[in-house]
Amino acid sequence: MCIRDRSIERAIELAQRLEKDKNSIAKPYSNYFSLELVLTTKCNLACKYCYARSDKDDVGYYGLKPMNMDFSTAKRAVDFSMNLLIKNMITNNKNEGIFDIYFMGGEPLLNKEVLMSTMKYIKSKVEEIKKETDISIEVQAAISTNGTLIDENIAKFFSEFEFSYVGITIDGERHDMYRVYKNGKGTLGDVLKGINILNKHNVNLKLVSVVSPREVKNISKIIEFYRLLGIYDKAIRISIVPKAPTKDEIDRACVISKDYISEVIDCLLYTSDAADELDGVD
Repeated sequence: MCIRDRSIERAIELAQRLEKDKNSIAKPYSNYFSLELVLTTKCNLACKYCYARSDKDDVGYYGLKPMNMDFSTAKRAVDFSMNLLIKNMITNNKNEGIFDIYFMGGEPLLNKEVLMSTMKYIKSKVEEIKKETDISIEVQAAISTNGTLIDENIAKFFSEFEFSYVGITIDGERHDMYRVYKNGKGTLGDVLKGINILNKHNVNLKLVSVVSPREVKNISKIIEFYRLLGIYDKAIRISIVPKAPTKDEIDRACVISKDYISEVIDCLLYTSDAADELDGVD
């Protein structure tokens, strides 16, 4: 059997597992609304594989001007979204709803004042709606951060407002090769410190690892790295980046080989098997 056939077999097996769990996948409802807020176009890192960053100080993420969202803008976005959610709920005779809000950047914790103010405003608005009507809204908040700016105060904040998860990128033992500060210093130590603080406050984590064709053979090592750190029980997502993480190659697409796809499928099945073992599933 050739590599291609084995890859197809493994892909079918993975698809069957996903099909089995399809009932757990969230679906859109008339009592659900999701809002994403880009709190800033600034970032304190210079990750070598980042497609959104610029080497120029006066250019932010995605070629935009470096700037932070102000609270008035965030408030208007929340008001618009929440009002639309309530309108849909009333139209469909729903009295319980979900307001999902996701904070991103840039590095969103560079604008943590607006982050905190926005969550406090959402909480007060939901309480006011509940008091004046029979409508109850559950807030599900999440954030994606590089993890270098986590401290006790922000961890307490995530815990107090019951964030669904805090997403942090950590690329295994080679993390410091690619995820660096603007002075070239690696960030792994600060990220691990941040993870420890979040664990201390029982904050849910979602760990993200970025993998390029150059690093494909290290996928299993990244999983093992999580095990050694004692964070394997956290939600894990492997992001596949079809570009090589070098300055010379960052602007041109790399061809993804059959071996690469085969290795990725193997990793997904390996992770699924390990998760079944942890959950006590045969």
